[in-house]
Parts: sequence; structure tokens; C-alpha cells
Amino acid sequence: MKHRLGIVFALGVGLFGQASALAQPAPAAGADQADPSAPPPSPNPDAPPPPPPPGDPAGAPDAPPPVTLPPYLTGNTTTPLNPPPPPGQEPMLTVQPPGPGADAGVTPKKAPPRVRWRGTNLNWNNSVTTTALGLGRDNIGGENEEFVTGLGLTLNYYLLEPKLADGTSRGYSLRVAAGFGFDTELTNGSTKKLHETQLRDTSVAFVLSKPIWESADKEWSFATNFNATFTLPTSKNSYGSGIYLGVSPRATAFLNIPIRGKDASFLDSILLGVGVRYDHRFTRADVPTNPDIAAKNLEQNLAGFSRPNDVLGGRFLDTNSVRPSAFIFFDENIFGRQLQVFVAGGLNYRILNEAGGGGTGVDCTDQAVITTGPACVMHQDVEAPNYALSTAFSVGLTYFPMVEWGISLGYDNVASNLSPKSQIQDPFYSASAQFSAGILLSLDAIYERLTGPERDEPFIVFGSNKKTPKVPALTPSQRELFF
Repeated sequence: MKHRLGIVFALGVGLFGQASALAQPAPAAGADQADPSAPPPSPNPDAPPPPPPPGDPAGAPDAPPPVTLPPYLTGNTTTPLNPPPPPGQEPMLTVQPPGPGADAGVTPKKAPPRVRWRGTNLNWNNSVTTTALGLGRDNIGGENEEFVTGLGLTLNYYLLEPKLADGTSRGYSLRVAAGFGFDTELTNGSTKKLHETQLRDTSVAFVLSKPIWESADKEWSFATNFNATFTLPTSKNSYGSGIYLGVSPRATAFLNIPIRGKDASFLDSILLGVGVRYDHRFTRADVPTNPDIAAKNLEQNLAGFSRPNDVLGGRFLDTNSVRPSAFIFFDENIFGRQLQVFVAGGLNYRILNEAGGGGTGVDCTDQAVITTGPACVMHQDVEAPNYALSTAFSVGLTYFPMVEWGISLGYDNVASNLSPKSQIQDPFYSASAQFSAGILLSLDAIYERLTGPERDEPFIVFGSNKKTPKVPALTPSQRELFF
């Protein structure tokens, strides 16, 4: 702008000077002829510089840069806000304002369970018998009315992952799981001391899982689990009655059946399972014994002599049993979270021990064990069964508000074939039926959330993924009954 004012002012002064010159009278003759002998005039320091010759742009003032309006003011949608830099010039770093949701950063994608110790969880379970709540009060006595709270820890580790290092399927997996826990009875029921806390038996299981078959549309699938469980007698009832070790081989088959199809919004498929387990316990004797009480428990024989007796009771220990079972399982999304539903039933065949010779010198083919020791019984023509039968029924659901924890509700009933009234008991309800409620905390899912990325679905106890059948989260009592 200053250059333009200077040009206008100079042109105005020049025109005014030319008009003044035209108005002056003509000079006299010879006045403009210079004396050749006179010295040249000295230059005027205040005189302006001579104008540049025509066609020479060197002395012209620089033109101001053109004013360019941004596209959001001109409506131009083809010119970019940040034009690319000229070739050979580094681009200038610019800071763009965050767009919608960008201020929170990039959300990491969810991933399937990835740590080798997935399935490790802490569970708090509470159970109460129905008779303690006033339901079905036809029981004899109230000694079995209980309210029990317990805390359990399940440690799980994959020795062999289902996938190899290159991501291809191994075809099977092998894991080891250990269960610990304790229970406290809040009522005055079956424990000797009020509000007594007792440890549970400790279990260590080696589980081999192998998918067998899958349909082309991936809706039908069949898989198996082979389980070898070892039970350590850490509970008071076990080590106090002479149990050394429990060994239990188990096998379970899973069949995934489509119902409404994999694209259905609900009830897309169900999982059917059947299993069988054999339990054997190594014990000190066929009956419960405890050497610690032998000195206090004296018995007197027919000759009048007293001797120590370590027998706790007349019943036989269940050293051998067979348990077939079956279950139905499915899961649904409720409010965007997973709900697992589980229904199971089973039988328990307890093989009864046969009493042998008592070493008394009496020809006794059959014996019964009473508090004072083995006693002979008369032979009967009617053959009694060599097993005792009991039934088990369970229904439960687990809801996961987050993949890191879940809430479980359940109902369980274990009933012997005959009630104390010598009546055949209902397999769905007896005086020992109980309700349960618990909270399950997935320790490995919490670790994955802290380290990122977070888990995409719950992985509890037996585990689950999108290619193998899922087994629901179970309470300790349900797991012991059916798996």
C-alpha cells in the first residue's frame, strides 16, 4: 500500500512541475549555451535518483503478495486446507484439533484369552439348605439345616496350547488345574464347633481336550475331555477318617447342536454333554479310623479285657464309586453381556465293601462293622444289592456384567435312594437340597485388561473359545458332582 501511495504522489508532483514549466516565458537566446571553459556543476546530494531506463524492472518496487482467502470463506471445496509442500521441501508439522471421540485416543481391539494361565479365578460361594429357609420342612431333626459360606481358588495352566507357535491348530490341548478352598458354617449344623472354618480337599487335575469333528458350516461339533484328578485329603473329615488319596479318571463328550442357526439373535445353539467318572480312595481301613482317639476310645471284650479302639463308626467308607452324568448348556447375550444357563443330572453308584473274616476263630462268612468292631451276622437267603444309589440334580445360571467377573445363582439336590423314612426320594428335591449364590472373579482377565488388549469373552474353569465347545462356570459342589 505504501508503494502505491508513493507512485501516485510522484506522478502528481511530476505533472504539476511540467505544467509550471509550460507557463514560464521562453529563455533568451544563448542563455542555455554553456561555457566550454566553465567547470562541471557539482552534483546535488538531495536530488532524487534518476529514473531507470525503459524496460528495466530492476528498480521497480516488489508487488505485494495476493490475498488468498481460505476455502471455508470462499466456499471452495476443491482446494485443500493444507496444500502439499513443493518438491524437496519438508512438510510443516501441523496440529489438528481432535475430532469426535479422538480425544480418548485409539481404543485397542479386543482379543481372545491369550495368557497360558487363563481360567484362573477366585470364587466366593454361599449356600443354604431349603429347610433352613422354611421350605419343605418334612425332615427329621434340624441338624442338617446349614448356611455355609466359602472361598475357593482355582489355578489353571496350559501345558500344551491348542495352537502351535505359527498359529496352526495343534489338534488337542493339555492343561493342569488345582483347586483350593475353605468353608465356614454360619449355623449350628454339622460341624463340631460353632462357626467352624474347615479346609476343603485339594484337587489336582490333568485335562486333555481334543476336538473330534466339525461340520462344514461350523454349526455342529463334537469334542472330548479326558481327565485324571488326584484328591489330597486336606479337609478335616478326610484326613481324620483315614483317607490317604483319591484317584478319579473321568471322560466327557460334548456335542454342539444348532437350534436357530449361528446368525440368530437368541438360542442359536445348545451344548449337550455326557460324562462318566470312577473314584477310588486309598484308606487306612474299610471303615473310618483315627489313631489319635484310640487311647481315649477303649473297648471291652467278652473276657473283660480293655483295648484301644480307633474305629470312628460302623459305616463303610465309600472307597469305590461310579458316577454317570449328563448336562445341557447354552449362553445368551443379555444387555450386551453373557448369560450362561446350565442344567445337569447324574447318578452315584457306591460299591459297598464286603466284610471279611474277623480273625476271631469263628466261622463267619458275613460280618457287619459296629462301634466295637466286626460282628458276625446270620446268612440270609435274600441277596441284598452290593451298591448304594444316590441321585444328583443341579440348575444354575451365571451372568457376566464384565468379562472379569460374574454373578452365579444355583439350586442343587443330592438324595439317596431311600429317605430316613424308608421312602424313595424325589431326585429333584430332598431335605438336603440347597440354594447357592456366588461371585466369581477372573484373575487372568483382570491381568489382560491391565496389560491390554482386554478379553472379548469370559473364560472360566474349563475354558471356552469360538472353535471348541464351552463348559459353564460351576460352583465347587456342581463341579465335584458332574465333572
